Amino acid sequence: MIHKVITVKQPWARLIAQGVKNIENRTWKTNYRGRVLIHASSIPVKMINPNNVFTKEQWNSLSDGIQKEIICGKDYVNSAIIGSIEIVDCVQNHPSVWAEKGVYNWVLANPILFDKPIEGVKGKLSFWEYELPEEPKHAPTYTRRHMAMNLAGLLRNYGRKSLKGFFFDEKGREISDAECRKYIAECQAKGWKVIPMCSESECPNFDYFGKGCPGHRITKEEYERGLE
Repeated sequence: MIHKVITVKQPWARLIAQGVKNIENRTWKTNYRGRVLIHASSIPVKMINPNNVFTKEQWNSLSDGIQKEIICGKDYVNSAIIGSIEIVDCVQNHPSVWAEKGVYNWVLANPILFDKPIEGVKGKLSFWEYELPEEPKHAPTYTRRHMAMNLAGLLRNYGRKSLKGFFFDEKGREISDAECRKYIAECQAKGWKVIPMCSESECPNFDYFGKGCPGHRITKEEYERGLE
């Protein structure tokens, strides 16, 4: 099957495929909506230390485990197709900590990280196409990950700004800023650091104490159904 692909530098590529980074910033607008493969470019972002790559808000929003992965470079590969993501919208001035001003913010959802990246692939500009090999030695396995929200990072990033609209009650009602903050305080009192951006039933083994979604193995058929 032929797939659309976008090339992204590390560490952004893996953070997208892990479901951590929910925005891809581009100077151009896209009308495309659907799943694309994530290709990690041959040259990563030059990182002397996290401060020269991440804003304070972005770094604070990451779990301890993700921060350690970035600092150690663990599991970060280049010149490889590492997963896929759905582009669900394209806006400007998105409230996410990953959104940059003055450019287009591609809104991302439903990340999948390949257990085995397809290495030795050269990237291209803009969208490009790639046919996933069918040979067993190349065939990727698929892991769907639910996005997580770091509670301390959310409070730092928003300060006194209203949190209304971040959470909904059981009836689907948008709860107020005060109710949001009460809910966050209750979560933190339990020792929770992150919460899933999905229902509990969708991610029953979610680790609220820092690691987030453990990943859910899906079949090639399930993956391809998501492309339809």
